[in-house]
Amino acid sequence: MGGCVRYPIDCSINAEAMSLRRVESFVSYEYRKPTPRPAVVFDKRKADAKPETFVTVIYPYADVAPVIVVKERAGNDLIGGTRDLTIAVDAVERRVRASLQP
Repeated sequence: MGGCVRYPIDCSINAEAMSLRRVESFVSYEYRKPTPRPAVVFDKRKADAKPETFVTVIYPYADVAPVIVVKERAGNDLIGGTRDLTIAVDAVERRVRASLQP
């Protein structure tokens, strides 16, 4: 990937046949002045009509990328609209729960 951007990822939840790839992209800090920037895309083929989900953890760090692991908990129910995960950063675990119902 090059440059100062690193992409440490853990694809532990529903990760079969998933890939991460770099794509060309840009950002404009001033009107009509695009600046190239790194961007990534997750790709995953669907074998059926079941919904898929991605969990993205953005975690700042200075020198060494932390080890981040995401695990589903028993109450995690995408179709029912409930997210129930454990996110561990360098082995320090936190539970994340959210209802996605309108």
